[in-house]
Amino acid sequence: MRKWFFMLIAMFVVYLSLQYVFTLFNKENSASYVIGDNNFNVSEKAYFDGDTNFYDFVVKAENTFKFQVNHSFSRSMKVIKDIKYYKDDEYECILPIFKDDSVLVDIICHVDDQFTYYYNLKTKNVALDNFVLSLKEYHLSQFTEISQTEVVEGVTIYKNDLIKDHYVAIGNYRGIFNISKNFNLINYKISLYSHDVYNPKLSAFSDEYYVVVDYNKDYAFNEINVVNLVSLATSKIKANRPISMDSYIQGVVDGKIYLYDKDNKIQYEIMPYKNSLATYSGSDMKYYNNGNWETLNASDASNGVLFQYGEETSDYYDRFDKVGNNVGFYYMYKKNGKVYDVYRRSIQDEDSMMYLFSTDNISYISYVKDHVYYVDGNMVKVFNDAFGIRNVAQYKELEFNNNLKLYVYAK
Repeated sequence: MRKWFFMLIAMFVVYLSLQYVFTLFNKENSASYVIGDNNFNVSEKAYFDGDTNFYDFVVKAENTFKFQVNHSFSRSMKVIKDIKYYKDDEYECILPIFKDDSVLVDIICHVDDQFTYYYNLKTKNVALDNFVLSLKEYHLSQFTEISQTEVVEGVTIYKNDLIKDHYVAIGNYRGIFNISKNFNLINYKISLYSHDVYNPKLSAFSDEYYVVVDYNKDYAFNEINVVNLVSLATSKIKANRPISMDSYIQGVVDGKIYLYDKDNKIQYEIMPYKNSLATYSGSDMKYYNNGNWETLNASDASNGVLFQYGEETSDYYDRFDKVGNNVGFYYMYKKNGKVYDVYRRSIQDEDSMMYLFSTDNISYISYVKDHVYYVDGNMVKVFNDAFGIRNVAQYKELEFNNNLKLYVYAK
């Protein structure tokens, strides 16, 4: 009898171990449950992809609410603890309360046949505002920008709204501004050429590096500037022959930047992490086509052929971006008068459309995981579900020159 008892214990331990291993290596998981005073039916699907733990939720009320959260939860399931609910003739709203009483998304509302966040509706309905004030778990400060500013190198920085380990690069006429909460001075103006350059076409970002050719030269250059956005270090890559200014950036793949010299019919593979470059010509030249490398002939290269990355296209939206592969979002930009309305939906669910914000400019967009950095007027802003919209920096030239660049690197 005692032998059987220990065998059962051993089998139970093996079972638990197998369950743990299955949970640890499983790429997807799902759960359905009922929660809240209104007995809401919740469908939850989790996707685990490296460092990304992405959760899709469907909450059925009078309307069906669909939203996403990028959060660890230690791979747990049934992560919504409670749902707060508001309903009147105009609005239907929910606030999901997650484990540990955390609020990871703003209040989600259905109004005028679309879904949006409460930060877009604040002060528009007294009853809704009073409901929000009554929620002990919800803190308005979480979704309110702090707006304490400091002017550094001619740029107004909203220093308390900067996000730790994010490095914000904004182009200027002599180089870039490099802004981060991790820096002692918050903003560094990195000058790379001695005169104003209004359209630095021969420049690109790759991971934590900014790469731009030597614009101190007029017709040809043999040096390429490299800026490390994290360390603030600058260096130069030297070419063993002059490179024509009649060149263009073909694309960026695996941290390497590809530049084609049309006059000399040479392709350059710039490796900023090695501070070096390689050259290709003739049949050795490379063309990146949706995940595959192909050969490139000089005729096509001279016509300005760009690398293909499998971009999404749309006849309806003015801009249509896919962020992520199997897990992530589509961001859609649609002109509405003088502004663009910005919507988002999950890659997994085409019915999960959410209105996020509006902006007057879609030339500057930088995605950092589930953060969206963009320019509105002369203001750099950032959107995230966990806090809504915050100001980052104000630089007057952004309003007048769409050739300047915005890029954000997350450490």
